[in-house]
Amino acid sequence: GTTDSAPSLEKPAEEEEEEEEDDVCSSLEEALEKLGLSDLMGLFNKEMIDLKTLLTCSNEDLKELQLPMGHRKRLGGFIKEEAEKQQKIKERKEKQAAMRLAYEREAKKAKEQEEADASIGLEKIKFVRGLAGTGQPFIDYPQLSFEPRHLFAAGSPIGLFLTVRGVEELGPEFELPTCPNFFNIFHPFDPVAYRMEPLVTDKYPERPVLMSHHKGRKRFHLELYENIGHVSASIKYHLVEGMRNMWQQINEIARSHTSSSDQPKEETDSTVQEAAQPVELVSPVVEQVLPVGRLNQGKRLDYVLQEKPIEKLNEYLFALGSHLCYWRSEDTALFILKEIYDEPSPELVKLKP
Repeated sequence: GTTDSAPSLEKPAEEEEEEEEDDVCSSLEEALEKLGLSDLMGLFNKEMIDLKTLLTCSNEDLKELQLPMGHRKRLGGFIKEEAEKQQKIKERKEKQAAMRLAYEREAKKAKEQEEADASIGLEKIKFVRGLAGTGQPFIDYPQLSFEPRHLFAAGSPIGLFLTVRGVEELGPEFELPTCPNFFNIFHPFDPVAYRMEPLVTDKYPERPVLMSHHKGRKRFHLELYENIGHVSASIKYHLVEGMRNMWQQINEIARSHTSSSDQPKEETDSTVQEAAQPVELVSPVVEQVLPVGRLNQGKRLDYVLQEKPIEKLNEYLFALGSHLCYWRSEDTALFILKEIYDEPSPELVKLKP
């Protein structure tokens, strides 16, 4: 990454800088010897001119020293060349400083990221082999500073994730350590949400609890379907009851004209019982009362919203949108408020005289 590439960028620059510094003359005597003008050393000493001063001299300054044209040309070329070298070294040092600063910033950023990852316990993840053979992570999560009383899972796939990890059953004794109430809220067409009651007990209720509408009644189409169910069950009951009465009358007439009536009686009675057997009127409004464990203090876990009439036309078309409906659903807001305020908090109970 960045921490490995930054040092490799600095190293060639330092080597090149050392090569440039080797070419730069360190003293006036060395410069004059390089130019073949060592005989001018006495004159420069007399005028108190060192190498740094020489690099600032112009052609007019060299004329005042009464130097011949050839000497002035050599010294002028040398002064120009040394000035260019010094400028290149300065620019290179500035570039190296900028690269070093960028390197330090990237290193600091990488260190902060490592500390952040370590703070959330990513290094403490342990995996065990579940019932289905898949890994189940145990993560040391940070604790909340308070103990929640209610947990509302809106459109949650917890049931699916537990099943994928190999958890076939939580058991009726399972409960959250600090949260006594748990409610699994979902839309009937939500493709992400799953029920929780089948994971708690084998004898789970067949249907989830239908949440109340915020206007105090069921939606019209649900009431219509329910009434149609009642009417069809009533028609079925009266139709089979009429057929049974008619069969009994035919049986009585047949027995009055038959000497041996024992065998037909048994056959007709069994036929009548078979005809009357499937006639059971069970109201769909009656909620099944079955134990669902300690996860919600013995109360039901799964609660389903009432779909809108337009959603009933095509459930596949409204499947994706149904997962986003919870935070703008009046029914969900009313349900949460009722559950929270129906149970007083322990702090308020302690304050009562």
